[in-house]
Amino acid sequence: MELWRLIQLKSGVTQAELDARALPTDVKQWPLHLKHTTLVDLNAVRRMTVKTPATHTFLNEALRWLEDPPFPSPLTTYTSRTVKPTMLSHEDIQKAVEMDKFEPCRDPRTGDHIVEFDIGHLPAGYDAVNVFTVPEMKGRRRLITEPLLNAVIDREKLPQVQYPGRLQRRQALRHMKYMIQIDFEAFYDAIGLPEHVRNHFVFRARGATGGYYRLKTLPTGARWSVAVGQAITNTIVDIDTPVTVMTMIDNILIAACDTQEDNFLCAVRSILRRIEEANLLTSPPRDELLAMSDEALLTMSVKDNVFLGEEYTWDGTQRLIRNSIKTISKIELGIAPGKQYSIRSFVSTVSLICFAHHTTRLNPASLYKILSVVRAFYSLVSQGGDWDAPAPPIEEAVMTSLRETGNRLILNEWWEIEAPRRPSYDTHDYDFVIFTDASRGGWGAIVQHQGNGDTWHFQQRWIHKGERGYVPFCEDDWFVDEETPDDLGALPASMRIRNERGLTNSRHSAHAEPRAISVLLTAMMEKGLLQPKMRLAIATDHYAIVAAQRKLNGFGGIGRGYALNKLYELCNSLLVEQAISVTFFYVIGSLNPADTLSRNFGVGDNKDLVWQKDAIQTRLPNLGRLYCPLCEKGTMNRKDKNKRKEMGRLWGK
Repeated sequence: MELWRLIQLKSGVTQAELDARALPTDVKQWPLHLKHTTLVDLNAVRRMTVKTPATHTFLNEALRWLEDPPFPSPLTTYTSRTVKPTMLSHEDIQKAVEMDKFEPCRDPRTGDHIVEFDIGHLPAGYDAVNVFTVPEMKGRRRLITEPLLNAVIDREKLPQVQYPGRLQRRQALRHMKYMIQIDFEAFYDAIGLPEHVRNHFVFRARGATGGYYRLKTLPTGARWSVAVGQAITNTIVDIDTPVTVMTMIDNILIAACDTQEDNFLCAVRSILRRIEEANLLTSPPRDELLAMSDEALLTMSVKDNVFLGEEYTWDGTQRLIRNSIKTISKIELGIAPGKQYSIRSFVSTVSLICFAHHTTRLNPASLYKILSVVRAFYSLVSQGGDWDAPAPPIEEAVMTSLRETGNRLILNEWWEIEAPRRPSYDTHDYDFVIFTDASRGGWGAIVQHQGNGDTWHFQQRWIHKGERGYVPFCEDDWFVDEETPDDLGALPASMRIRNERGLTNSRHSAHAEPRAISVLLTAMMEKGLLQPKMRLAIATDHYAIVAAQRKLNGFGGIGRGYALNKLYELCNSLLVEQAISVTFFYVIGSLNPADTLSRNFGVGDNKDLVWQKDAIQTRLPNLGRLYCPLCEKGTMNRKDKNKRKEMGRLWGK
């Protein structure tokens, strides 16, 4: 398979090598992948000068969990005292011992290897660690170590690691011509555990004489390991440089524009020398990178680069992006014809598809059907279901959507990176400021152009059940066929009304409010009010609409409700296809000037859309009195920001 061949080329493993190794069909018999590495010099890391004082503060806080961890006292909290034998073979364990990953637990009195404790289980001061392996596509097994202490550690007490969002990271790299990635080799294995904490990470070998072993290096699955590793990396890369430096635990990316060649070369070599000082091995090897000429280093840095599952290429003016081959290969395996899913494997496949989908500019609202099944599976497991049980029958429409989405991602085209959006509370930053509201009777909106002050009023009644000429889909044996309007077919029967104009009865705000905005935006396009590259501020008293825009960095969320999802599907299409940006604000109901329009429709029973230009410019509430979570990332001071956040929480209740 061509895709598999590309994976082999990327990983450095050829088909001939795989055949020569004669890998068994049982993945448990694949070779255990361990690397020789050197232990990090923590004292050298502590001595490093940094640009940001907070870096050293975070380092000291994180290293406390390595050197003097505040684990719960055994007098108050115990992990399991019995230890289930690991599935690792004796040969695997001995290999890890020889490479200084494990060591035998020894009796402090005699120095003998402990085969069994006198009391028959772990005594106080000892805690167990789960040790197992997972297969990798390169034909090997990766070692995983998960401490039982994870279950009794208060997450709130752990050092908090912060990263930029994926979209934020991509946008920062959009115009970076030069990019070089440096990875630490076997990073967690390079972080040694002090002697006095190793008894907290004990496991038992198979067999009556297998005995007990303990870890010598940082557990890969410990909740605090990420903070420890990230703190070390942060300290190493915290230099005074104008170029962009991004990290994720053991991954370092150094990037620069085409006018920053000298700064880029200086930053790369400075960081490499600090890595050398910390005694860490890298890929590519640090010595080889330090020996490269300026020209060779710059030439290598313009080539395609994979960072955190996303591949970047330089097209001469900007970086384009797509998913890594490794990600795409996993998707192809996940949607293979005839694949039988467990609950866990289905959710994992969907999670991978969501990850890959975010890299593209495909409309995220298309995942609505798939994610509804994932939520149902989570609910099933929360009620006692087994993650590894076969997945219940899944509707064919969902499986079709899964395959179509997966196949679309497998094409793996290059995408332009979306330009940053900069929402604000300043009305002059928008072409239109809009207030909308919906009620049981209908919806209304006030649309004001910020350039010339022109104001329009929009109103429309809902179609109600039982009206002459309209047939409600409310019977128990309701059905949906190809003649049912798309925007009605997915609604509950009690909310569906069929009619030739495609209108609907909206009995609940969760449907009425988002639908009102969707209908308004469609009407504005039809009447020529919307033009490409416009910016819209839409205020609503339905908090769910405002909160949903934080998902996917605010450029199109995925709502759980059908109507909310359709709204964001429309907003995302406007952004991608016409560069029309929509930002939602929350307004308290008593301040919403559109409330009257959504309730008072005059005499008669006209169901058509009514819109008219206001002869007198309506004075609308200032956006500064409203709440938008996307605007809270600006430059306002901490006091005002906290105040707005609190207001947002109160308004959302």
